Amino acid sequence: MKFVFSASLLIFGACGEIVAFMPLSHPNWVGRDTSVHMSAGATTAETYTVNPIKSLDGTVTLPGSKSLSNRCLLLAALSDGKTKVDNLLESDDIRYMLEALDQMQVPVERLSAESVTVTGQSGPINSPNADEVCELFLGNAGTAMRPLAAALCMGKGKFVLDGVPRMRERPIADLIDGLQQLGADVTCVEETGCPPVTINANGLSGGKVCTTCQTGVFVHRPLSDAGKSWEGIYQWQNVLAVFVFSLNGGAGCGWGCNNRNQR
Repeated sequence: MKFVFSASLLIFGACGEIVAFMPLSHPNWVGRDTSVHMSAGATTAETYTVNPIKSLDGTVTLPGSKSLSNRCLLLAALSDGKTKVDNLLESDDIRYMLEALDQMQVPVERLSAESVTVTGQSGPINSPNADEVCELFLGNAGTAMRPLAAALCMGKGKFVLDGVPRMRERPIADLIDGLQQLGADVTCVEETGCPPVTINANGLSGGKVCTTCQTGVFVHRPLSDAGKSWEGIYQWQNVLAVFVFSLNGGAGCGWGCNNRNQR
């Protein structure tokens, strides 16, 4: 069974065959056997039948994840020493995170488009100029906006995190509420619960939490009705981010990460 179309460079599969349509002048047709098919209402088209193959053998390199990439970059910036992050996704989210780290004078060495080495700050990230507001434009990168909003509260300085108009429609109030309960001077737009986010950072005192309390939060929350829904899981990620940062009082994570294993 073959389909005949006048358009060129189209490929269709039917009954175990793939039929490609190309113009007569296409260089790949030199020396090939071709046939002409006519049908009512259709113009003449060249067809070439490619027999089906039984298997494929090769190596596929999956692209990086924007969520894992930006989390790795931020953890590397908070850590002690140098961290090499490989297989970064080339996307706007990662670009905005890297630009934000540059603006905050966190050393990032670009080894390639997909690999960087980050020199960690051994703790909180402070504003490069204590007397000026550090304005970070994060586009529509939620993977940069939310983690940075929490992380920058641990340092010192004044920050404004903003983005494109669509970013100003994306909720962040749950995270802001959690940070405020920890003592952070941070706000978003009260009417919408969305960015821009304004931070007057003077560090977070954190606190000591016993391991049994930690277990109760981490293990049992996902089993609740709210935790079982996608929305509940998504919002709980924000709370966990604040919780983890607060346990150490803003201490760096101190571990290397390689973003090779992707889902």
